[in-house]
Amino acid sequence: LIIDTFGRGCTKLYFVLDEASNGPKEYHGVETLTISLPSNKKKKKIFRVQTELNNFDWFIKADDDTFIMTENMRGFLQYYDPNYPHYLGHTLRARWGEENLIFNSGVCYVMSRGALNKLGPYISHLPSLPALTARSHCIDREGAGEDPTMGVCMGGVGIRPGKFYLFVCNTLDHEMRERFLIFRPEDHVKIIREDTWYWAFKPPQVKQGEDCCSPYIVCAHNYKLLDEAQYWYPILQEKYNQPKDWSKIPLPPLPRTFIYDPSQANFEFDDYFNIKNPPVGQRICLGPGKEWQCAGCNLSDPEDLCRYTFLCITLCLLLCSFHCFSRISSHFIVFIEMLVAPSEHRTDFTYFVSQNLTFYISQRQQMIYSKGSKKSMNYITFAVFVENLLKQFKDFFLKKRPKHE
Repeated sequence: LIIDTFGRGCTKLYFVLDEASNGPKEYHGVETLTISLPSNKKKKKIFRVQTELNNFDWFIKADDDTFIMTENMRGFLQYYDPNYPHYLGHTLRARWGEENLIFNSGVCYVMSRGALNKLGPYISHLPSLPALTARSHCIDREGAGEDPTMGVCMGGVGIRPGKFYLFVCNTLDHEMRERFLIFRPEDHVKIIREDTWYWAFKPPQVKQGEDCCSPYIVCAHNYKLLDEAQYWYPILQEKYNQPKDWSKIPLPPLPRTFIYDPSQANFEFDDYFNIKNPPVGQRICLGPGKEWQCAGCNLSDPEDLCRYTFLCITLCLLLCSFHCFSRISSHFIVFIEMLVAPSEHRTDFTYFVSQNLTFYISQRQQMIYSKGSKKSMNYITFAVFVENLLKQFKDFFLKKRPKHE
C-alpha cells in the first residue's frame, strides 16, 4: 500500500523489520532493513543511514501508520540547505521544564545530511542500559521512547533551538499553522487549546480548530487499521501528492529561534534553552565548541579513589587502542568530567564512561573505513569488551557504597 501511494515520491524507501519476524530481504522491490528489537535498534538504523549520507540530502523517519505527503515535503524542503544540521518535525515541549527535553514527534521527522554527519560519531556506539533507566539521556535501552531519545541526542550536539543554533527550525507556516500533523487532518480540527501535553508551551499565536493546519501539510498519522489505510491512502495520495507550482505558493518562514509561551515558562533556562538543573549526566550543548557537555558532572569531587584508579586503567586501554594520544586530547577533559560525576547518580555511571569511550572508538572506526580497511571490527569488539567491563565494575561499585535516593 505504501509502495503504491506515497512511497513513489521517495528517492529511496526502506522497510525496517524486527529480526524475530524473519522477514524477506526485499518486498516488492523495496529493500528491508532488519534490526534486533528492542536493543540496539537506534545504533543499527543510524549506522545504516550513515552509509547512505553521500547519496541523499534528506532522511525521513516515519511510523508505519503515517502517511507522508511527499510532494509537499519536497516543496517544503527545497528551501533548506541539506548540508546544514536541520532536524524538522512537530516539536513537542511538554517535558522541557522537568527533563530539559524538546523533541520532534516520532510520527514523522526529517533529518538533513548535515545533521546526521554531526550526530553520527556520537550515536553509532551508544551504551546500553536496562529499561526505565535514564529516561532523559542519549542511550540505547529497552523501552526507550525513540523520539525523545533522538531529541536529547540531537540536543547534545547542538541540534536544538537556540539563539545561535537554529537547527530545529520552526516548521509552522507563515500563518502559524501546523505542517507536520501527529493525528489525522479531520482530528486536528477538533483539537482546541487546553491544558494537555499537546499544547504545553505552545505560543498563543498557534492556530487551532478549523484554522489549525496548513493546506500543504507534509504528514498525517494514526491510520493503524489496514482497512482504514486502504481506504484513506488513495484519497490522501490524490489530494496531497499531485504536482504543484511551488512558485505560486508562499515560502516557509525563515529559520527562527525556538518559540514558546512565556506565560507557561516559569523556570530558568539559558540561551540554548537548557533548564537550570538538567538531569545529571544528560548531554547538553552550551554553545559553539561546547557540544556534548555533561550536565551536573563535578570535577572537584575526588571522594571515590576507585573511580580514578579505573580511569587510569581505561586510559591505558585507550592509548593502546588508538596508538596516538593526540587524536583524543581535545576530548580529554570531557572524558574526565564524565568519570568523576557525583557517585549518588549511580544509575548513570556506566553511561558516563562507555558513552565517551565508544565515541572515540567510532571516530577511529570512521578513519579506518575512510582508508578502506576491514579492521574496524577490532574496535567494535573492543568497545563491547570495555562496556561489559564497566558493567562489572558498576556492580562492584554499588556493593561498596550505600545507596542514595
